[in-house]
Order: sequence, then structure tokens, then C-alpha cells
Amino acid sequence: CRGQPDADAARAYLELSPDDPSFLRTFYLCVLMGLERHHEAKDLLESALFRDLLLVGESDDGMTARKRKSVAKAQAPAWRMAKLVGHYSLALTAFVHVRASNQLLDPAATAAEEKLFLEQLWKAH
Repeated sequence: CRGQPDADAARAYLELSPDDPSFLRTFYLCVLMGLERHHEAKDLLESALFRDLLLVGESDDGMTARKRKSVAKAQAPAWRMAKLVGHYSLALTAFVHVRASNQLLDPAATAAEEKLFLEQLWKAH
């Protein structure tokens, strides 16, 4: 990975192909995390490219997680990898938030952030 040039190329591709049939979003997310651009990575994770992959319940369009999984089986390997990377990246951003923003002096807030981190790791599997 060449860092910034790879991030720029991936972003440009995603602008030209917003539905991302080749799942370049996974690579782009990894590059952003590697560059420690956590805010951009979190924005990507909250975008339409990852939203349906990371939902647990029902989405705005009424499609359940089970239905989304069956629809995604045609793209199973790429879909699973994007979901795995997405959840691990969410867990890592939660972890970074706990460690960077605090030295949270409030033990209850620290425990809540750590719980969120563990939940994201669990969702990855």
C-alpha cells in the first residue's frame, strides 16, 4: 500500500462508481485506517457503501438483515470481507476514541465505550 496515492485513487474510483460492484470500499477503508484517518474512515462506514453491510436489524427500506444476507450471497466473498473489515474498523475507531479522548476519568463512561468496542468485535463474526 502506498498510502495517500492509494487513498486518492480509491476515492476517485468510488466517485465514478458509487455502487462499487468490485468492493473497492474494503481496500479504501483499510488504507484510511492505515493512514490513521479515523474520521474519514468513520464517515465511509456510515455511508451507503457500508450501511447495509453493518445493519443488524431492519433498515429504512424495510429489508431485514436476513434478506440482505440472502441477496448478498451472489457476492459472498467480497460481501463478507467488506462486512468483516467494516465491523473491525468500527471496533478500532471505538477503541481509539476511548484511548485518545480520555483517559476518560469517569469509569462508567470508559466501561460503556469498552462495551461498544466489544460489541463491534462480536458483530464482525
